[in-house]
Amino acid sequence: MSFFDISLETANRFYSWGWKASLIGAAVTFVGVILLMWGTRVRDQDFESGIANLNSAAAQSNERAAELEKQTAELKREAEAAKAEAAKANERILKMQQMRRLEKHQAEALVPLLKSELFQKEPKPALRIGAVADVEAQMYAMEFQRLFESCGVNIYPTDGGLPNACVQVEPNQNGMVLTVKNLNNTMEAFSKFQQLMFSIGLPVNAEAEALRRDNEAVLHILRKP
Repeated sequence: MSFFDISLETANRFYSWGWKASLIGAAVTFVGVILLMWGTRVRDQDFESGIANLNSAAAQSNERAAELEKQTAELKREAEAAKAEAAKANERILKMQQMRRLEKHQAEALVPLLKSELFQKEPKPALRIGAVADVEAQMYAMEFQRLFESCGVNIYPTDGGLPNACVQVEPNQNGMVLTVKNLNNTMEAFSKFQQLMFSIGLPVNAEAEALRRDNEAVLHILRKP
């Protein structure tokens, strides 16, 4: 008897089982496909969510980086501003250190002339002080004015006790100039003063100014050359 020789009843039973198995297989396949599609959808959603989170994190990182870059730029600007201000302060200090001063030996050399009859005999000649609108020049001018005043020299009129204002049109190699009414007929006091200034290392040229009185001279302190 062959293996394939079965009864009709057995064949019908196999057919029924085969049909049932096919249905079950189809159902399992259907469920598998559904599960596969469901799983794929969930995985895709999770992947998309992960990508979105990464993009969000990247955007936040970019924002933080931009903010840090902005803060860095601001700090750099502040540092540069502080550096510039420090440079200006150093420049001011340097200028203060380089300010002109009426040295003690120079003042002592001027005193005898300023106290002599050339400046003290009535009517006293006026030896006034002027200064340009510059702090260094004004401070230097005040040193001369205080010296003249302490020696009893006629320094008037003043600008409320301060050196009179004057204007400097062009640079001056000496940083000062003496104005008198007439260069060809200058009072002896002023000629002696100019000569003494040269001898103590304070060269000052004389210039004529028609507004001056015959017995008046003005020592103009100009900007430092």
